[in-house]
Amino acid sequence: MKNTRKNSTSSSSSDSDSDDEMRARLLAACVSAEMIKESSKKMSKIKDKIIKVGPYEDIELSPQQYKRVAELLQELSDLTFDFREPKKKTNKRLLEQERIFDECPSLRMSKFSFGALINLVDEPSRKKKRKKITKEQEDEKLAAIASMAVTFDQIKTMV
Repeated sequence: MKNTRKNSTSSSSSDSDSDDEMRARLLAACVSAEMIKESSKKMSKIKDKIIKVGPYEDIELSPQQYKRVAELLQELSDLTFDFREPKKKTNKRLLEQERIFDECPSLRMSKFSFGALINLVDEPSRKKKRKKITKEQEDEKLAAIASMAVTFDQIKTMV
């Protein structure tokens, strides 16, 4: 009989242990005010560490991402930029392009601190000078008008 009691007491203590474990798991799974505060603190710490990059500071990177981007840029920039002496054909082509650009009046480049800007504004228009009509030209016009002119008598005969 004593054996059965020992078994029953030992089983009840193991049941209480498993109950305690289940309660602890349930409490951990439930959302409480304390858990919300802890998670909000973690989120605020993460937001404090975020580094904003880009021309408009619209890209957010964590410190690890920032370091990784810096490493990638360092590796790739060394590999991709291969500087060499320009070839004669390249120089000739560049000189030709510069000559064409200088001859083109509608496109003027202005250098600003932030880069090149294309100015497409036309120059102010000039007033055209009126041509002077000479006496000979005026006489020719009057003669042409007189040759085409029709009198009322001619119109009556035509109708």
